[in-house]
Amino acid sequence: MVENLEIVKAYEDEEIVQLGKVLDDFCADMGRREKSEATIEAYARDIRQFIKYLESEGHSLDIKSVAAETIERWDLGNAGKLKPASRNRKMASLASFFDFARKRRLIAEDPMDLVERAKEVDTESPCPTPEEVQRILDAEDNNDWRLAFQFLAETGLRKSEFTALDVSDLDFDKAEVIVRHGKGGKRRVVPILNREMLDALREYVTGRADDECSALFKASSGKRVTGSAVWERLKRAAKKAGLEGSGFTVHSLRHYFLTQKLNEGYQIHVVQRWAGHADPSMILKTYAHVHEDAENSKVAARVDIYHEGDRVIPSANSADVILVSDANTTAPMPAVLHVQLNGRMVALPVLGTILVVAGECTIDTQGHAT
Repeated sequence: MVENLEIVKAYEDEEIVQLGKVLDDFCADMGRREKSEATIEAYARDIRQFIKYLESEGHSLDIKSVAAETIERWDLGNAGKLKPASRNRKMASLASFFDFARKRRLIAEDPMDLVERAKEVDTESPCPTPEEVQRILDAEDNNDWRLAFQFLAETGLRKSEFTALDVSDLDFDKAEVIVRHGKGGKRRVVPILNREMLDALREYVTGRADDECSALFKASSGKRVTGSAVWERLKRAAKKAGLEGSGFTVHSLRHYFLTQKLNEGYQIHVVQRWAGHADPSMILKTYAHVHEDAENSKVAARVDIYHEGDRVIPSANSADVILVSDANTTAPMPAVLHVQLNGRMVALPVLGTILVVAGECTIDTQGHAT
């Protein structure tokens, strides 16, 4: 409250309240609220672009003179260059900015209250298959870049999280990576489940023992690798792998990781924690498609089943059902029921008791059919 009054007092004698000055105070306020540097920079970049637009159109830079119609014209000007989601992100930045100004009594009314947002089409982001990821890795002829892409596919980190990693963020003893600069400034730990990649990382880091750069992955210049450099290199590898036009981005490797973990039977709340999502519904909304085959397989498995050793044996006219539990990993993994359907295996996580045949048969976590 004291900070708010100080900001209000600082503008009391000014007839014109410059947008640039308010932006400085807005960014300082986000810093006090412990927003991450990446978040602050993203908001500031969007608002600077809006200020630049006002300058180019000859509008006043007084925050009190900004009208909803002006904001909408700027948004419509971005329509041919940006996707609806990107346009709405910029609108969200402006909404936070003007809300800050209104609460500090720098403006009487918030112009964003009258601005309509672009309609977003609910489309599923492209997710590569294991074979496609392998093709990208095989197409990359630089060992360091190949390791970087594999790391992204095996940890599901966001691009900004990946580029912010330091060598010290790797814990080889615990086989995990510490994400200190996650979305919203949140810290989390992600396991490194691929032991071969862990060994490759250890060798990679050991070879850089005398390196002054603290970044885990660096560019040929010796400096920390940038997000744009990662994207350009991945695009190059995808094209070489014959996947040009697939729509794959750096974020697609994150989708791949999370989809694979769900398909392998990891519980949703575990995948949610690794992803850094605050709400498990985000996992369900974005990756629910991985369960479609699992649901279909329940119908396909309408058979009499009996248990024999470590294997659940169906009758001759059924799908092949195998109960698998990985006892060699310390990561939380439930038993997984694998069903062969149309020539490929579909994984079903066994949480307590799973219904295999609707109303006819169940299998518990020890693989006993009832």
